[in-house]
Amino acid sequence: MGFKREHLIGNLRQRLKKDAFWAEKLAPSQTECFTLHLAVLREPYLQFILEGKKTIETRFAKRQCPPFERVGKGDVVMLKRTPGNVVGVCIVEAAWFYRLDSKSLALIKSRFGQAICAADPSFWNERKEASVATLMLINNITPVEPFKIDKRDRRGWVVFNGAAQRSLL
Repeated sequence: MGFKREHLIGNLRQRLKKDAFWAEKLAPSQTECFTLHLAVLREPYLQFILEGKKTIETRFAKRQCPPFERVGKGDVVMLKRTPGNVVGVCIVEAAWFYRLDSKSLALIKSRFGQAICAADPSFWNERKEASVATLMLINNITPVEPFKIDKRDRRGWVVFNGAAQRSLL
């Protein structure tokens, strides 16, 4: 069973109804004011985000694909463990997009390196192969009661634009 945007927002609304910030953000009158995203994360990065250590989420890619130039301030991001369930949610406070070369990669590393929490010594070396990068300042990071999304493809990021959004299947 695929999940559509309205179903996902309703699921989040139910899980976060006691949280004043999220109750307001996910209110039916507000849901057209943001884009909903799904970020698939591996450890230890997911845990770093949930603990508040990692405040900049990054996506480096060889070609332009979401979230590159598709995410912005105020967007809601569901945090999904790979493999596993959605276990958290956060808000994008700001987003930056880079076309990469050695200079821009060095700038990202010096300006955002600590907030990115590169856990592996090879992290920056592996990013030299990318041609674009998306950096997102995230906040209001909130764990949620885990729920399953039947996602069958390999995308690490999914954008749910609106009512016409297709399911994940």
